[in-house]
Amino acid sequence: MIRYRADSQKAKRFVTAWWLDVLTLMEYDSKPVSACNTFNKIVEFYTAHFAKVDRAMRNLYAHFIQEESIIRPFQEYYESLNQELLHKWFEYAGEYKTDQQGYLINLFQKAKPGTAVIVGDAVRYEIADQITATLQKKFKVEKQTMLADMPSETEHNMSALYVGSNQVLPVHKDREKGLLELTGKNITFITLADLRHGEKAEYLVLTYKDIDSTGEKLQHDAVKLFEGFEQVLQEKITQLLNMGYKEVYLVADHGFVLTGLLTESDKIDPAVTGANKPSERYIRTVDKQNNTGWLVFDRPYGEYKYVYTAKSHRPFKSKGVYGFSHGGFTPQEIVVPKFIFKKQSASLPGLKVAIINKSELAEVAGDLFGIKIQSESYTDMFAASRKVQVLLYAGSSNYCSSSIITIEAGKTLSTEYAFKGNSEVMAVLLDAETQEQLDIVTIKKSNARDFGGLI
Repeated sequence: MIRYRADSQKAKRFVTAWWLDVLTLMEYDSKPVSACNTFNKIVEFYTAHFAKVDRAMRNLYAHFIQEESIIRPFQEYYESLNQELLHKWFEYAGEYKTDQQGYLINLFQKAKPGTAVIVGDAVRYEIADQITATLQKKFKVEKQTMLADMPSETEHNMSALYVGSNQVLPVHKDREKGLLELTGKNITFITLADLRHGEKAEYLVLTYKDIDSTGEKLQHDAVKLFEGFEQVLQEKITQLLNMGYKEVYLVADHGFVLTGLLTESDKIDPAVTGANKPSERYIRTVDKQNNTGWLVFDRPYGEYKYVYTAKSHRPFKSKGVYGFSHGGFTPQEIVVPKFIFKKQSASLPGLKVAIINKSELAEVAGDLFGIKIQSESYTDMFAASRKVQVLLYAGSSNYCSSSIITIEAGKTLSTEYAFKGNSEVMAVLLDAETQEQLDIVTIKKSNARDFGGLI
């Protein structure tokens, strides 16, 4: 009945795709998890099967979190499935070993120029997996996993990625500085939002914090925005590859859990002895505790020596709101993406088009400037013409775009633009259909007056 409803074209006119999420919950088979007899096998099962269930439940929260009578039965069913997985997960937790410490150092020491790395904050595995489902139609994708360190929270895990050696650097600029010193590579750091066509760097690191920052502020309300965050990541990965980067990595510091509808009885009492600092998903302590229902990690931090987390996805009683959380030890928080995207090698080259008056644009008098583009001579019927577009950037802002220009083989075309108050702009020539970057030029406004050819 549910499949008939989900496949109905009439139903799709009135409801969104959440029927497919109901199907994912109903059709999930938990029997294979019983055959998982190592920690690595549980991780493999999670990424291949259960991550889709996490995604389905997140989508249902996005639609029905304000309607308890609808969401609670789904949540209770999901928790029963999750509990089976967690039982196995904690049974083999002693085999857990993070591979996050110093990851970026090792990557850049071996990487070749033309490498870009998107470092996401709270990009859960299922989010990256969904992005890949679309991108793998156009690009090569290598899907690998990383096990985040504990506690699975930003300050600790970003430090693990950038500098390793169990250092914890609270300031992000210090992590970037440390990575430069430890690799000796010429790495450029920008935020993902500031990526523009024409960004040329041998090695590029782009930070993306929207998921974590929005989740912390909006909690459950943030789940309605996650689809947009996925779209941003998908577009930026595509843009980087079209700009000429040979490999684009997508990694994350940690994932997250959604606690859903909670009562006070659902929360865990953080009963500890000695000085301590409880958070929603973990507790820092000075003294060692005696609680068989908790896991302990030796993680010195300030005055504290240990990190404790419950063998559960439920939160500790702590200050603040509940909903979007991380810091604990569950697959949703610990298993994070380590994906690599590359362009398909078998792509037909198009008609070569380039900007030919770059020397003139190095110093322009007046507020107007012309850009001349030229195509190569006719070679074959498949490269007789090309549709291109010129984008103008002032800093990271795209302040002007040309219309789509069709240029025939062996032709030269000119278009005119204005500085519009900017003293320096960048022009980027793109293939209008594939968005592949064809050429770039920096255009500078001269301080000399334009006498309109009178001198």
